[in-house]
Amino acid sequence: MRIVTLNCYLALMSFGAVITATGPALKEIQGEVMLTTGELGLFTTALSIGLIIAVLTGGITVDRYRIKIVGLWGQLFLTLGLFIFSVMESLAVGICAFFVIGLGGGLIEIVVNTVISEIYVDRRTSAMNLLHGFFGVGALLGPVFMGYLLECGFGWRLGYQIIALFSALTLILQLTTSYPEKVSSDRIDFSVFFRIAKNPYTLLLGAITLLYVGAEMGINYWSVLYMETGLKIPKITASSFLTSFWIAMTLGRFVCFVAARRIGAIKLLVILSVLSFFAFGVFLFVDDAAVAGGSMVVLGLAFSGIFPTIMGLGSDRFSDSLGTITGLIMTYMGCGMLLFPWLIGEISDLFSLNTGMFTILFITLLLMFLTGLLRLKRLGQS
Repeated sequence: MRIVTLNCYLALMSFGAVITATGPALKEIQGEVMLTTGELGLFTTALSIGLIIAVLTGGITVDRYRIKIVGLWGQLFLTLGLFIFSVMESLAVGICAFFVIGLGGGLIEIVVNTVISEIYVDRRTSAMNLLHGFFGVGALLGPVFMGYLLECGFGWRLGYQIIALFSALTLILQLTTSYPEKVSSDRIDFSVFFRIAKNPYTLLLGAITLLYVGAEMGINYWSVLYMETGLKIPKITASSFLTSFWIAMTLGRFVCFVAARRIGAIKLLVILSVLSFFAFGVFLFVDDAAVAGGSMVVLGLAFSGIFPTIMGLGSDRFSDSLGTITGLIMTYMGCGMLLFPWLIGEISDLFSLNTGMFTILFITLLLMFLTGLLRLKRLGQS
């Protein structure tokens, strides 16, 4: 099981690198392909649509074709999508490429979250934080790697091709690894799907997921452009601040691996959401580069354990329907990725990028409020 776990870590790490590499490249992609700010947001929209389709059907596909096959298809889609995007010359091709990337990422997410939940049933919340720590490893490498290539004049296309190569190597490693023939609770069972979907606890976890992912993706997608244009910070410095955000996110998840056991999952989630609101507020209200960079570190620490803890809470609450609850939470995640980067781009086109970034602050305020509702005893017993 150690090799299977390692494969889960590497697969999620490759997807993490894809998610964060785009932000530093937006300005160059916009200039080369001649796109508006709103059109730039469509790439993440396409990725999210592919991801939602994948997570809704991934459990059924796993049940029919075995979990290893689904994981291989996910890694293959991710690799192909990256390569197509690296050679694209038009918005339409770029959107198609990100849709394929989303399909791959969604299949990877459903496989790794289900496998880890099944293997580490006695410590799911901690195991989820550890798993998503490796997503953070990939995510922290993405922006500094892409920013470095751009500063050196290599271009954004080479960056995507190198990430595609890493994904291809991960695929080859997966081919040589023996996975469990069957994961017992991997399938989204539509006979209980709607019962779980309308449960108040699920709805609240879903809303928290939607807001958290919306805020995270908004920061990941637009913060470098905001720091370049609004704070006049050089690209390599702005990219390094985004990398520091992901470094803090990664290290924080390893800390949350321990903290979740000591203070409990719900209390941890409330603390992290409150800290995220105040950290992002500092980021928006200062004009000093050093303070902005420091606030990004604190924000990364605050965001670190939110999503893994949500996954752990959902798996604990519906432990007999892991595929269903995983698919539902992943669907809310996809909806957050679908809606908010595009929405912030449209708001920025209509008003200003500064206004778009303040939209994220409002999202973190709502996140703080909703996580507090999880402490209601009658909700936890529903």
